[in-house]
Amino acid sequence: MNIHVDEKLLLHLESLAKVELKAEEREKLIKDISKILDYMSLIDELSVDGYEEMFTPIEENLELREDRQREFEHTDDLISLFPERESRQLKVPKIY
Repeated sequence: MNIHVDEKLLLHLESLAKVELKAEEREKLIKDISKILDYMSLIDELSVDGYEEMFTPIEENLELREDRQREFEHTDDLISLFPERESRQLKVPKIY
């Protein structure tokens, strides 16, 4: 894995994510992403020959708790904290 992270790539990612970063944030993010990708390259070089695949480190069968419906007692308190609402529903910005 040899991905070069530069301002052009980050600007493209910003447009895909519909975010806008300040120049200093962009510089820091370029360094951080580069470090992460360098670390991933190191991991990619590791040999895992001879190791059995493992999807979870827990070998025992865990018993799940039963789902129970219960009344939330502070609904009105919670609704009063909504910055914007329509009736009793939280109003959020439109997602494109």
